Amino acid sequence: MKPSRILKSAILAFAVAISGSASAGELGMAAPKLTISKWIKGGPVDLSAKKDFVYVISFWVSWHPSGRVGLSDLTRLQNAYAAKGVQIIGISDEGPATVEKFIEQMGARMDFTVATDADGATSFAYMDAFGVRGVPHTFVLDKQRRIVWHGQETSGLEDVIKGVLDGTYDFEKARKVEAAKATLNLYFGGVTQGRDSEQLKSLGMGVVLTMKDDPEFLNWIAWNILTHEAVRTRHLDVALKAAELAYKGCEGKDPAIIDTYARAFYDTGDKQKAIEIQKQAVALEKNPVERLGLQKTLERYEAGK
Repeated sequence: MKPSRILKSAILAFAVAISGSASAGELGMAAPKLTISKWIKGGPVDLSAKKDFVYVISFWVSWHPSGRVGLSDLTRLQNAYAAKGVQIIGISDEGPATVEKFIEQMGARMDFTVATDADGATSFAYMDAFGVRGVPHTFVLDKQRRIVWHGQETSGLEDVIKGVLDGTYDFEKARKVEAAKATLNLYFGGVTQGRDSEQLKSLGMGVVLTMKDDPEFLNWIAWNILTHEAVRTRHLDVALKAAELAYKGCEGKDPAIIDTYARAFYDTGDKQKAIEIQKQAVALEKNPVERLGLQKTLERYEAGK
C-alpha cells in the first residue's frame, strides 16, 4: 500500500529520487547565509545573532497549489514553538509585489517571517547544494547552525523540530537515510530508463539491506518498485526483500506494510502466500474505508486478477 505517512527522518519524493541530480550538500554542513532582496513580513534575520534559536527555512512560491496547505502548517508550527526559540522563514523567488499580495490574501494562515530571494542566491546555496529542483522544500537548522534535515513535506517536520529542541533528534539516522537516498537516485534513475544489470540490482538491494531497521523507508522502496508507473525494470526480488524486512520490522502490525508484502508475493507468483498475508492486513485495519480497499485487493488476488 502507498505509504500513509512521511518518514520522520525525511523521505524524498519519487520525482526527486528518479531525477539523478547530483548534490554537493550533506546533512551537518554549516547553514549558508540568507541573501535577501526584501524582508516582506518580520525580519531582517541574522542567523548568527540568536545562538539558542532553531531556524526553519522554507522555500515556496505562491502559485503552487499544495504549497498553500504547507504554509498553513508552517504557521501552526510557528505559533506552537515560537516561545521555545523556533523561527520559521519562508523565502520565495517571486517579486516583492507578488509576495506582498499573496500574504495579504492568506492573512492569518501565513503568520511567520517572509522574504524574497536575491536573484536566487539563497535558493542556490540551499536547494542546489542538495540537488533539489522543486518547491516547496524545507530545511531545519539546529542551534549549531548545521542543516540537520530537509524535505518536501511538512508532515514529519514537527517531530524533527521537537527532537532538535530536546536533543533527541537522531541525526546519525538522518544522515544514513540521506546516504541511502543518494544511492536510490542512481538506482531509480536506471530502472526508470529500463536498464537492467546485476550492478544496478545490487545498488537497490544494498540500500534495502542498509536500511533493514527502517520499516517505513523499506515499504516506500518496495511499493514504488512494484507499482510506480515510471519504473520500467521491476526487480521483484529487491521489492520482496524490502517488503519482507519491513514486515518483520513492524512486527506484522502495520496494515499498509502488510499490504505491500502481499503485493510483492503476488507479483512474484506466490498467489496463496499473497492471499494469506493480505488477509492479515484486512483483519488489522481499523479504518473502514482503508479496510474496504484492502478487502477489494484480497478479492482480486483470490480471483487471480
